[in-house]
Amino acid sequence: MSLIQNIYGSLFVNNNITGNTLTLSSVTNDNSLTQILARNNDGLVEYVDVNSIITGATTQDTFVTGFTFNNSTYDLTIKQNEGQPDLVSNLAVLATDVFVVSGVYDPATGIVTYTNS
Repeated sequence: MSLIQNIYGSLFVNNNITGNTLTLSSVTNDNSLTQILARNNDGLVEYVDVNSIITGATTQDTFVTGFTFNNSTYDLTIKQNEGQPDLVSNLAVLATDVFVVSGVYDPATGIVTYTNS
């Protein structure tokens, strides 16, 4: 095997590149591309379609589209995109006054446990 260092310009390799590190400089970012380089189970680097890794990677982001609060039931409803089910959390426990009647501090964990009314 021959060792060639400090190559400038173009290089075509017909077999393997071996070593501990590979540094790529002046690489530009293009988020519109849909293929990435990945190492397969045999240790070979090959192009992989992003959609094969994350199904619908460019279209299946889940995010919040809105909140509603029901004053009668104290339900907070979180709406999501893409037909995801609503997330509902009942906040009735916060609707009344809460009084702390005691507390215990655990110096080993730094946690204070309160007992409320």
